[in-house]
Amino acid sequence: MFKKLVKIPIFKKIISSLGIRVLKLLNMNRGYFKIKNINMFLDFLDPIDREIIISQEYEKEEISILTKLIENHDINYFIDIGSNCGIYSFMVSLKFKNLRILAFEPNTEAFQKFKKTLDANANDLKNIKIFNYGLSDKKSKLKMRSLVKYGYVQTGGSTVHDEKNYDNVKIYDAEFEIGDQKLSIENSNIAIKIDVEGHESNVLLGLKQLLTKNNCILQIELFKKNFTESNQFLIDNNFKMIFKNKSDSNNNYKNYFYTNIA
Repeated sequence: MFKKLVKIPIFKKIISSLGIRVLKLLNMNRGYFKIKNINMFLDFLDPIDREIIISQEYEKEEISILTKLIENHDINYFIDIGSNCGIYSFMVSLKFKNLRILAFEPNTEAFQKFKKTLDANANDLKNIKIFNYGLSDKKSKLKMRSLVKYGYVQTGGSTVHDEKNYDNVKIYDAEFEIGDQKLSIENSNIAIKIDVEGHESNVLLGLKQLLTKNNCILQIELFKKNFTESNQFLIDNNFKMIFKNKSDSNNNYKNYFYTNIA
């Protein structure tokens, strides 16, 4: 019954609002929550974590498409760029025990949540390695920006700071590495998920060798304003779009799927 109720927007909103107030009051918003078959370390004050806790899933359609593509193309590696709390890596790991999973997250708070989950499920998530830096086209330390709400610095939606003035945000430093210098993989079948809140073009440029020297399935979240540049880069490097999901509620972004596999 609960799973059905949370799919109704008004009930989901009520449950979310009450949960935020009660759990924060009791100082129980942060800790381990049973999600599918794993104990995930999450914070109910974070919107993505909250979605996972309430719905027991996240981006169900995208993960379903991705896992089918992994299964159909005999994928050897899954590379999770912008992994946040790790939900994609965990769902893929549970389904494909022999897949090598490499996850990259520059936000230290998100990285620590991810690591706590790995430590608590060491026997079930053996094929995941995580790295506390982002991927880009230059090795550098960049300013990042996260929204602060309910007194919590949210990990969902963290982005490279554009130097504009924003209310209710925290600005912090994060490490970035060149993708091709950290991922020297050739002649393999690779699935890649990129969710980096506007830094997509830099990630793609830094991964050019990886993308052109392997058979790749790519899921990438693109905002409307960034679509043309990233889409053209992929077309120029022999990728074709095979699917795009519906936009978010504000029609700002979509998840797109590409491949260079004939």
